[in-house]
Amino acid sequence: MYRAGNSVEQVYGGTVIKQGDRTPLGFNFRTENGEIVSLTGATVQVKLANDKGVVLEKQATILEEYTAQFAIGSQDITGAGDMRIEFIVTYPGGTIEKFPSDDWQRIRITPTLEDVEKYGVGYITFEKLTGEFQNQFDEFTGGVDQQIDYQRQRVDNLIQSTPQPSEVIDARFDENGNSFTNLKAHLDDKGNKIGILQKNNISVLQFESLKVSTANGFDWQPAIQKAIDTAYKNNGGTVILPIISGYFGIGSTSIKLRQNVSLIGIGSRNCKLKKLANTTGNVLEFMQENSSYTFNTRYSGFSIEGTGTTKSLTPNLTPDVTNNGFVINPYWGLDGCRFSDILITDCGGYGLSVEPSPVNTIESEKMVLQQAQFDNVTTQYCGDGTRIKGFVGNIQWNTCTFDRIERTAFEMKIGDNGNGAQDNTFINCAFQFAQKGFYAGSNFINVNFYGCHFEENSLYNVHFNVNANCGEVTFSGAFFARSPIHLYFEKFGGKCSIDSATWKSASTVQSTDRYIKVGSISGLVYLGFNQDLINIISTMIEDPSIRCRGFTDFGTRFEMDYVRVFKGISSTSVNSKNLCGNVAIASGAVTQIVTFITPENDNNYRIVPSVTWNTTVWITNKTTTGFTLNFGAAPPVAGFSVDWMLLR
Repeated sequence: MYRAGNSVEQVYGGTVIKQGDRTPLGFNFRTENGEIVSLTGATVQVKLANDKGVVLEKQATILEEYTAQFAIGSQDITGAGDMRIEFIVTYPGGTIEKFPSDDWQRIRITPTLEDVEKYGVGYITFEKLTGEFQNQFDEFTGGVDQQIDYQRQRVDNLIQSTPQPSEVIDARFDENGNSFTNLKAHLDDKGNKIGILQKNNISVLQFESLKVSTANGFDWQPAIQKAIDTAYKNNGGTVILPIISGYFGIGSTSIKLRQNVSLIGIGSRNCKLKKLANTTGNVLEFMQENSSYTFNTRYSGFSIEGTGTTKSLTPNLTPDVTNNGFVINPYWGLDGCRFSDILITDCGGYGLSVEPSPVNTIESEKMVLQQAQFDNVTTQYCGDGTRIKGFVGNIQWNTCTFDRIERTAFEMKIGDNGNGAQDNTFINCAFQFAQKGFYAGSNFINVNFYGCHFEENSLYNVHFNVNANCGEVTFSGAFFARSPIHLYFEKFGGKCSIDSATWKSASTVQSTDRYIKVGSISGLVYLGFNQDLINIISTMIEDPSIRCRGFTDFGTRFEMDYVRVFKGISSTSVNSKNLCGNVAIASGAVTQIVTFITPENDNNYRIVPSVTWNTTVWITNKTTTGFTLNFGAAPPVAGFSVDWMLLR
């Protein structure tokens, strides 16, 4: 059975080739309605013919489902001249179709120098026979050329000697003041520039015919991937995600970004890359497989939506590693890249993950990302927000939000080669509504937070769990709110400076709540000026290792904790670990045991008590964990108390 009415379009390779040139020629086939023909499972037979008959038959190779490719090798004897091509497609069901149906595809084959040498004698003989005629022709055309040059000169002189309209003169200059000899030269220059722009800026709609219809909607991945691959073959460029009705659906095959190819949409609220239902895999991937750099690429103006989470705040402790949003795995490094106006949501795994390429086994070369900038990048409703692993250096995060994350909003991890992040700066960023707001579980050097917001993270707002020296950490103008522990230095070997911070307790205060909790660390924590407390909790700082230091000024409400940082008042070489307290005394009681929050080093201390009723008081049973108050007269009713202070 045969079908009629179709056409052929050449997608690469030239229309003029040299005999024996093995440059591949690629062709797509379209139906009579203009729709591209799928060649999956089909075979394509190619016939070449000149004006005397068929000179070559061979079978084409099917590439990327839609393209038939073949080459004319040195062993293929076709001869030179104009050739006609006919394609015979046999579909999997046995249907046969010829392309094109009403004409031929045409190419021209030119001879090689070897072919010219074969027939050199004939050419020489012909030249001798025609030499006399050629001399006569040259004499005639020489006179004509002189007349043409003379007339051109006359016209140029006439134009130059005649005043021209100002708009004609102005049209010879471009916007930068560059002058052209005439208007045509100016227009040619503009045309060249437009051609370059068109080559370097590729719209996904150019390949819309490659999108695939599925039960869950259109899968745009083949079209977007073709645009990216085309830009890559042009030595880089920009792929444009234009306005469409709805969203760009993505199936189980991820979009793979290439070196030096930027991806630009029309805005994160209007341009969406959405994972289709019942599919797995990452939405966007940059997985570099060789050691070359990628410089100054841009990713901007789109959103990524996965299928991995529901919009609830119930933590799911099991990551869905099959459903990440934007995964960046450079072999050696991304330099100077910019990420802006990107929204990543509903991914069961990581919203944004940056770590070395798994194919790079050279430990010393696992530099991941440097001199990059993230502007207005948001990860929300994901299993984990953003993770950076390994050496990610000199990065600036501006007005980024890590919000409503099931596990960790932002995480720094150590690389396989022992390298960690370096010189990361966060400006006006928010880490909120997760289990951990910011977690550093790796060696790093210098992390700075300016005007950042940490709120309602169910375990810790900020958690440092770093064994080695990690440089310096700065919090300036930070807001810590409604978390049981705002800053937890579980393991920390660096220096942390906190200036102009605001502290607010959790909505329901527990006895274990702390503004700052310090483990057994070797580093230091400095409390600077203007520590403003909106709500005061009983124990603001827990520091058994005495690694906190403090300063104070007028207006701060950290005065008491400034003293508590040093654990009390002592005039000896032994530090006091408690300063003062208040204990309520029951009606009729003549003794009261007082227990320290933090045990003392020994019992060589003094207690100065102050009672609120008329009685004598003395101290007995001093131990490292507390002491006993004794009263000459019991309080007559409830409601009396004793204030005490510890001195050495």
